[in-house]
Amino acid sequence: MRLSEYCRFKPVTNGERLFQFLILNVIGKERASSLDNVSLIQIGGRTDDFADYYAGIFASNLMMRCIKKAKWIDRTDPLHADNNALERHKRELVNYFLTSLEIPKNSLGGNLEQLANYVIDAYRSSKKDITHTVRKQFKRRPDNCYICGVSIDDSSQADQNYELEHIWPQSYGGDSIEGNLLPSCSHCNKEKSHMLLWQNSDVSSFVMMPQAEPHELRSIHKSVRIARHRRLIFEYACSNKLTLKEAAVAIGSVELASPKYIDKYDSIDFYNIKFF
Repeated sequence: MRLSEYCRFKPVTNGERLFQFLILNVIGKERASSLDNVSLIQIGGRTDDFADYYAGIFASNLMMRCIKKAKWIDRTDPLHADNNALERHKRELVNYFLTSLEIPKNSLGGNLEQLANYVIDAYRSSKKDITHTVRKQFKRRPDNCYICGVSIDDSSQADQNYELEHIWPQSYGGDSIEGNLLPSCSHCNKEKSHMLLWQNSDVSSFVMMPQAEPHELRSIHKSVRIARHRRLIFEYACSNKLTLKEAAVAIGSVELASPKYIDKYDSIDFYNIKFF
């Protein structure tokens, strides 16, 4: 999936809006598509996969740097300090875009200020936890983890396995709203952690011989298997112009414990496994 295609899903959080603005207005389609022509990845049979990988890593890194910079500015000059604090924050962020991030001013024009607004909104969202009112929207009833499908129950005080998982990570500006939350088991929530895109997982952590045995496939770290599921969610959301939550619900959970290979004649890496 090309980086520009990540703008086809419907955003519901400030983090998603910042992400799509960065892709469309800062990185741009021309830069994003230029990876397809990098000679280094023209061999190996993974050209599209690695172009997608490097573009995703770059976009998520750029986004997190912006949010962390906003956090640092807020720490040294709190947003609530006075009525002029917000404008000072915007000016400092614009200067950061021009100097540290080397974003040419003429490439965005007045949109540098708009980018600063998106960054501040995403940073503010990253600080807001799930409220009691939002939690009440998820009825206390037996449910299933949206990632692995294991049965989870919020009605038992003894059961600590039920958690609400931010589909778009809170640390990346994912709002703690009903449209960005789904029930998850504590194990999947922990393993997914702050994973934004599948590219943020350690997808290069394994390569196996062709036609590996089931027990070998099960040895693939769970966070990498979750990354494969996450890739499916993004692809489905972008292809059908849905929110990530709508896509996650439509796809459903997967048998994380039973990955399978796609091409039995090729060595098995992240790009050669599936769940169904």
